[in-house]
Amino acid sequence: FIEQVRVNQLPAAVLEIGAGDGSFAQVFINQWEEMTDESLVYILVDESPHHRRLQKDKLSKHHSVELHFLQSLDECHTFSGLVFSNELLDALPVHLVEKKDDCLYEIMITSNQNGLTEVYIPIENQEIISYIEQMSISLYNGQRMEIPLFMDGISASISEVLEKGLVLTADYGYTDDDWLIPTRKDGSMRGYRKHQLIPNILTHAGEMDITHDVHWDSWIRFGEKYGLTFMQKWRQDEFLIASGILDELSNHSGDLFSNEAKKNRDIRTLLMDSGISQSFQLVLQ
Repeated sequence: FIEQVRVNQLPAAVLEIGAGDGSFAQVFINQWEEMTDESLVYILVDESPHHRRLQKDKLSKHHSVELHFLQSLDECHTFSGLVFSNELLDALPVHLVEKKDDCLYEIMITSNQNGLTEVYIPIENQEIISYIEQMSISLYNGQRMEIPLFMDGISASISEVLEKGLVLTADYGYTDDDWLIPTRKDGSMRGYRKHQLIPNILTHAGEMDITHDVHWDSWIRFGEKYGLTFMQKWRQDEFLIASGILDELSNHSGDLFSNEAKKNRDIRTLLMDSGISQSFQLVLQ
C-alpha cells in the first residue's frame, strides 16, 4: 500500500468495511508504523456497537494514526485512498433459487413441528428475475444458486463515497465458469459451528455462522455499473507473491522451533497448493 500511495499519488488513508473487532486494522497499523513515518488515516466501518468498542480498545495505543469508528458508510461523505474488506461479502444475505421441473423457484424457510424446513415458491421478486436475465444465468434441473442482490447497493455506496482510490476485496469465491462444475450443483451456502462445517444451514438455528461463496463476476459487473473499473483478480498465493512475500523468508540456524523457522513455515503454508490460497481470492478495482 505504501508503494500504491506513492505511485498513484493517493492519500495514506484506509477505509475498512466490516472491520470486525479491529484485528486486521491492528496488524496493518503496526506494520505501517514499522515501515514508514508517514501519517495514516484509518477508518473502520462496522454496524456492531460491540465490535466498535473492541476496535477502540485494541487500537487505543496508536496515537499517531487518525482513527475513525463508523457504523455505516453513510457516515463517510467522501474518501480517497484504499477501500478494503476481508470476508465481508460472504457474510451478507442472499436469495436462494433452484431450478426444478424446468421452472425456477425461490427457496423460502418455514417451520413446523419438526423444526425449520424449506419451501419452494415460484419466483415473484422482480429484482431476482432481472438479476438472472442480466447475468445470463442458465441453471439445469436440480441446480441451486445464491442471488447476491446486496452487491448492487454496496457497490453504489462505495462508488458514491470514493473520490479517488482503489477497492480491494478479499474473500472466498467463484466465477461464471466455476459455477458450471457439477460439484457446485447444491450451491455454496453452509454453516460453521465450533470450527466444524455444517452443510445443512437449517440445523443449530442461531448457534452458527452461515456463509456462502462470492460470485466474483457479479461483483465486478456491479462495480463497473457504478464506475469501479476492474483491474485485476488474484488467488491469495498469487497476490502474496506479487506483493513480495518471498522476500520475507529468513535464513535460520536449523532450529525448527525458532521464530524464523516458524515464520518460514507460515509463509509456505499460505502458498501451498493444498492450502487456503487456492480458494481465497482478491479483486482490485
